Amino acid sequence: GGLVRIAGSEITQIAPAAGPIGGHVLAMEPAADALWIGTEEAGLYRWSEGTLTPWRDERLDGRTTVIALAEAPDGALLVGTTVGAFEIDAPRRSSRPLPAPPGYEGRLVAG
Repeated sequence: GGLVRIAGSEITQIAPAAGPIGGHVLAMEPAADALWIGTEEAGLYRWSEGTLTPWRDERLDGRTTVIALAEAPDGALLVGTTVGAFEIDAPRRSSRPLPAPPGYEGRLVAG
């Protein structure tokens, strides 16, 4: 259980099944120096250099369901959740909501 990385014959445990993300990974997105992990009802995480770190701010908390992740051309992380879409600027530790088409505000965003 949990989340593991397999590289050749090496297996590295990223998160145990009993840990904060458990077996509820819904999306992953590789970045230049990290792996972003979206979970069901456990928020967004960043795995880098063997460390799993939760991403938390006023928009994305530990109860957020993240269902889609994509890296934008400018390096920002685009995050689709059950309550809308967000753009994260990781170096600045900030996020902002992305505008939804009329009639779709606050709806599920899938990739």
